[in-house]
Amino acid sequence: MFKGVASRALGVFALFTVVCGLGYTLVVTGIAQVAFPYQANGSLIKVDGKVVGSELIGQNFDDEAHMWGRIQNVSIVEGEDGELMAYGAPSNLSPSSEEYRQLIDARVKKIRAANPDADMDAVPVDLVTCSGSGLDPEISPDAAEYQVPRLA
Repeated sequence: MFKGVASRALGVFALFTVVCGLGYTLVVTGIAQVAFPYQANGSLIKVDGKVVGSELIGQNFDDEAHMWGRIQNVSIVEGEDGELMAYGAPSNLSPSSEEYRQLIDARVKKIRAANPDADMDAVPVDLVTCSGSGLDPEISPDAAEYQVPRLA
């Protein structure tokens, strides 16, 4: 009896692996490539035919001429062919860790030093922390208003 149940279970497992793992993926990818090719390929920004970034990943600015976005966890490394590659990921630091606390304290000092005329008591959290993915550049209206004295 066990052999019959096990073989049917294995058959169903194989069927669903093919249907859900391969079939669904190919169908959704195909529809996305036809209907939304720009978005499906990462919303890449090209300058003179060369990819320089993505509209979906923010750039880190820390000069006086730009509004600062969220902290980005992007590492840029040089590949074997000499091309630069960017990898993004969450930091995976626990909010209870000492390393995380030191990192946040350093960011708070940096943003306060850059915005000495800001009249808010607390630095908006999204200016000193990453998003869950480590890549989202969006900031809150409070974070934008915090930077207005520096940009005015």
